[in-house]
Amino acid sequence: MREIGLKAESGDAEAQYALAGMLSTGQGAPQSLDDAARWYLAAAEQGHGLASYKVALLYLRGRGFPRKDFVQAYRWFSTAASLGVGDARNWRDKIRPKMTDKELSEADALLARKEP
Repeated sequence: MREIGLKAESGDAEAQYALAGMLSTGQGAPQSLDDAARWYLAAAEQGHGLASYKVALLYLRGRGFPRKDFVQAYRWFSTAASLGVGDARNWRDKIRPKMTDKELSEADALLARKEP
């Protein structure tokens, strides 16, 4: 755990993803979805596909982040899909009909502005 934590702190996306997984399940570390979300997001922002997928799921479920957020979920599912995470496209397409035109525009603007 200590070694993974040090690597995560130094910016290693794979270590950030691993640490987030440990924190989300409580395996090898006390369970904390808030901390897991923070580490998944750090890895996702570096272009880690599976971390992007996990961030999207957490936003979709309203866990680990302040609130449920379809815009962010759509953004991160789209990012994960573009990085080759197979199921991400299906999830993105499931939430799309639940979003308003304004929310879709916001998500598209986020995607256009920054892709990991």
